[in-house]
Amino acid sequence: MAISLEGYEGPRSIRPQEHEAVRELSRSIFFPGRPPSQDGPRTWPMGLHPDFRANSLAIFHEGQPVSTIGSLERDVLLYGARLRLSYIGGVCTHPDHRKRGLAGALLSASFQRFREHGVDFAYISGTRPLYYAAGANHIGGFSLFTVPPGALVGGPAVALRQATPEDAPLLCRLNERDGLHMARTPGDYELLLQHGYCAGRPCQFLIVEMDGVPAGYLFGWSLEKEGERLLRVLEVRGERLAILSALGLLAWGAGEGSRVQVEVPQGDLLEALLRTRGMVGEPGRTPGTVKVLDFCGAMTKLRPYLASRLGAELAASLRFLDAGSRYLMLADGGAFTIDGETNLLWTLLGAPAGETASGVTATGSLSDLSERCLPLPLPSVYLNLI
Repeated sequence: MAISLEGYEGPRSIRPQEHEAVRELSRSIFFPGRPPSQDGPRTWPMGLHPDFRANSLAIFHEGQPVSTIGSLERDVLLYGARLRLSYIGGVCTHPDHRKRGLAGALLSASFQRFREHGVDFAYISGTRPLYYAAGANHIGGFSLFTVPPGALVGGPAVALRQATPEDAPLLCRLNERDGLHMARTPGDYELLLQHGYCAGRPCQFLIVEMDGVPAGYLFGWSLEKEGERLLRVLEVRGERLAILSALGLLAWGAGEGSRVQVEVPQGDLLEALLRTRGMVGEPGRTPGTVKVLDFCGAMTKLRPYLASRLGAELAASLRFLDAGSRYLMLADGGAFTIDGETNLLWTLLGAPAGETASGVTATGSLSDLSERCLPLPLPSVYLNLI
């Protein structure tokens, strides 16, 4: 994957003795007004994770790093299926070495590595022409609900308490109970609890308790904007009626000049519960961009999920084909065809607000595949952003 520009070495993995220089390059680009310390990076604490360091790549010039990219990989458990998602972040190039294709070379090298690791989708923390040109785009697949004070009364009695770093194993267990979740280690939670930030913004975990027993958690940002305090719940775990009560308690106690919002993946029971209380969700749009890396591999892994919705016999007969810009699912007596990479992304994971997938043809036994299976539900990606 090395580029051919004279005087450059890479893309390649970063050697132990080179990590400090790479970190200083990143600090000088993303946090130029801060001293060489962790004060800047700590607001993106997943960038301090050992996995981030192990998976970062860089390009060197005369022995010094001049361009770098970071990544992190996590499994997604989707109702019996196991996918793999990669995160990309920290993409930067020294000003003296820009406009030479270095970031593009790093991105291509990362995609190649992800495919070798069996990664199905990549989430990129950012929006740049480089990412769009590589086939990444925003997705939807979730709704944003605003919870007015007093709107969610009458449910199970719950209490909320602030999580501490000692609660990391508990949060990990609560996460694993959900049929749809990102596979994480206690170390993922410890980093956010220790630094109090996620993706550059202050964050908090609130543990939901029923009769003193942990029943779930709320995770999100606490933001101040134009004199208003916004509590943005990005991820919930636990029994959904208890979560409904917890959201009501949070909204009730938020105080004047505060607002509580919650992002809910499409198809989540919480979505239906909020709607029965008269709330209308707004279609969502991810701040970062997503790329499908392996259509055939992902769909093969999804066979248990497809079987639960299409029936075991039809799902077992499915065959998948990537024909360049055309993607096919074939089965006995039916076909499902998607034209174009962006349409593939939006058909599989949901179009962002204001957009619609097109170029889809469904026939025979797969004529209602979209209605029964797509878009795929995805858990919140925010906690592991880099």
